[in-house]
Amino acid sequence: PLRRQLFTAHPVPVGGTSEQEHQTMKVPTPTVPQILFGTYKLFEETEDCVKFALTSHLTHGAYKGVDCAPIYRNQKKVGAALESILNLDDDNADSTTQQIKRDELWVQTKLWRSTRVPQVMKELKKSLRELRLDYVDCYLMHWPGPGRLLNYPPVLKTSIESIKKEPSCKVCGCEYELQVEKHINSNPNVRTAPMEWKREDRLLLYDEMARMKELGLTKSLGVCNFSKRLLVELLEHCDRVGTPRPVVVQNEFHPFLVNRDVLDLCNAEGIAFQAHSSLGGPGNSTSNSSDLLSNQVIMDIAKRLGRTPAQVLFRWSIQRGCCLVPKSKSEDRIVENISLFDDWELKLEDMEKMGHLNTHVVWVGGRDDDASVLQRNCMFSWLREFDPDHY
Repeated sequence: PLRRQLFTAHPVPVGGTSEQEHQTMKVPTPTVPQILFGTYKLFEETEDCVKFALTSHLTHGAYKGVDCAPIYRNQKKVGAALESILNLDDDNADSTTQQIKRDELWVQTKLWRSTRVPQVMKELKKSLRELRLDYVDCYLMHWPGPGRLLNYPPVLKTSIESIKKEPSCKVCGCEYELQVEKHINSNPNVRTAPMEWKREDRLLLYDEMARMKELGLTKSLGVCNFSKRLLVELLEHCDRVGTPRPVVVQNEFHPFLVNRDVLDLCNAEGIAFQAHSSLGGPGNSTSNSSDLLSNQVIMDIAKRLGRTPAQVLFRWSIQRGCCLVPKSKSEDRIVENISLFDDWELKLEDMEKMGHLNTHVVWVGGRDDDASVLQRNCMFSWLREFDPDHY
């Protein structure tokens, strides 16, 4: 049976599974920060944005670290920023920046979905080289399995240039107009999920990630985009074999997609829940984010409070007990996104109104009874709906 414990306010200490785990591995229990700076879809501006978010006096130290992943294609720039930040001293710091020590930063990266067990150490060491670090604070499994396409979701158009585009994608609604079945059947260059892949492989992969913790390459483990069923399965496995439990679960979470079952399980189990795509999925290829930021309920609350819709959405997640990974290319918005604690909060009635927006889907045009225009609101729900054999 899963253990139950009270979930306290963040930052919250969360750790492994037992006294035995702490005795054998002898690692400190990590403290998961409430706000990390996100780096998804930051490119040339990555280094400057990371340095500003983590060191500027304007951010008041609210960003306690950075969330990154090799699939974001910018870890080298994140690493350059971290090296610059950690080398700040009295001689090269100025009045606009603050000095930070390595143990004051939480840096987390992820293992991409196509990785198999023998490749885990190689992939983590590659990320460490790019980040210019000896260890990360948390190593997360980016997806719970390879899916039907090992390289889905795509991030760069160059990765699918050889694939014929369709005028619209009625399968996943992504901006690159991928037609999943056509790609699998008609393009030999698209790698499909290995036929021999089994659900058990997910647990073996996690166990190998845990070995990286034993070797000191990461202080803790986490998972992303897990359903409640998969998280329960993982926790039971960890308790059964003595593998350290995940300390972080990062899932999409916002008023259009209230991942309540996973959030409640994390609360009960003392696992930090990180909400990604808090504004409704900006940058996610299958999301229609403008619907949430321009939603009348959100806009009315923001106007009454003298806040932006983005601030209202972030505050909603905070009051639901989530950690955040906001990101922006704009210095003004980087500051604005963490102005969440200066003597304001959402009333219970506001929280309830926003919670009632939960639909799990976004209609992007056409008739409500026209199934061809129904778009999944996020990659997570698309995979859960269309890839049940793997997830």
